[in-house]
Amino acid sequence: IATKINATERRIELPNGGVIEIWTLENEDAGRGRKYKRVVIDEAAMAPRLKEAWEQAIRPTLTDFQGDAWFPSTPKGLNYFYDLFQRGIDPAQPEWKSWQLPSSVNPYLPASEIEAIRLELPELAFKQEILAEFLSGDGAVFRNVDACLTAPETTPADHKGHLLVAGVDWAKLHDFTVISVVCCHCQSEVALDRFNQIGWALQRGRVLSLLNAWSVRFAYVETNSIGSPNLEAMQEFLPSDRTVTGFETTAKSKPKLIQALALCLEQARLRWLPDPVARLELIAYEATVTDAGHTKYGAPEGQWDDTVIARALAWKAASHRVPVELSEDEQIEAALPKGLR
Repeated sequence: IATKINATERRIELPNGGVIEIWTLENEDAGRGRKYKRVVIDEAAMAPRLKEAWEQAIRPTLTDFQGDAWFPSTPKGLNYFYDLFQRGIDPAQPEWKSWQLPSSVNPYLPASEIEAIRLELPELAFKQEILAEFLSGDGAVFRNVDACLTAPETTPADHKGHLLVAGVDWAKLHDFTVISVVCCHCQSEVALDRFNQIGWALQRGRVLSLLNAWSVRFAYVETNSIGSPNLEAMQEFLPSDRTVTGFETTAKSKPKLIQALALCLEQARLRWLPDPVARLELIAYEATVTDAGHTKYGAPEGQWDDTVIARALAWKAASHRVPVELSEDEQIEAALPKGLR
């Protein structure tokens, strides 16, 4: 159906005036200055400078036609392709959509071939290449993550009389404010709220509303930057039986905070909600060694760690209160079937 094919320029012209052009991402300026209705970046995770190519050259080419882009690829660690995938599962970014499909969904690939590959490949290679799983790198901080993401959905009424604590991480500029609420009796995270792009007064109101809804008794609030003024503004609205303490993350305090959460996950001391965005933030979180030989904890470049910090603060509030020693009446009630409580 082509009216003209130019192999040298990798260009195909169609009878209706449409054009298909093909570029190599060995040059991150590919397509710069053109205009497209659709861009398909095949094996996007393998592009060495995908972030620069997308942000500086490819994304602007979609403006004229309000076009779209597709990024089909096998995962390759937790690089920029992983960052784009996160956007597609984040409800706060509805213009993005992600799919994760293992090779077994291909109706033309025999199950026997997949089994043969499983027997031949190392486990991690099979998970990445065939199951399309994103795998943590050598610097990954948190282990045993998926085994701990088993907390059920509950309501405040289910935790009446229980001891609940929380951790709050404030947004700085483009990231998110996150509140994690933990029930010490049930040894489980019961709520995880994440939001941004609203004023500080509304953010404080939303935090207070969640703390009140779950009758949270103790909370740690991150006080770096805007966190300290926000905490001061909240204090006058807090009930007398509630304790909210500031926590400043520094080069000295942050490693202990993160290491405590890592140990919590490794020992499966708490069940956490299976929130997909929070899961990916845990998996991507990494430790790097600076030139001075110090260990630095944080999200990979261009990614966020707000749910990680909020959960770490919630665990700090819960760690010395879990497990809660039950009274004799509470032990009897816990042993009864739910309908008889």
